[in-house]
Amino acid sequence: MPERVLPVNAYTTLDLAAYEAEGHGWLDESHAVVDVATEDGQVILELEADGADTSLDAHADRLRLDADDARTLAAALDDAAEQL
Repeated sequence: MPERVLPVNAYTTLDLAAYEAEGHGWLDESHAVVDVATEDGQVILELEADGADTSLDAHADRLRLDADDARTLAAALDDAAEQL
């Protein structure tokens, strides 16, 4: 990934996840780094797509969650994984 925004190291949650960005009339597919961290009492879900494979500029997306929302998301992910 050129111009990486997020660091990737041994502690990165997922270093190669499937990624899609969709807009009206277009779809970019690539790989992404996904990481979970905590900061200032929040859980932060970070995602950075491999910009070399997309038409998007290099950037990272962050979702900031309070503890209850993080638990709700974790439970929804767990439920979805159980269906596979």
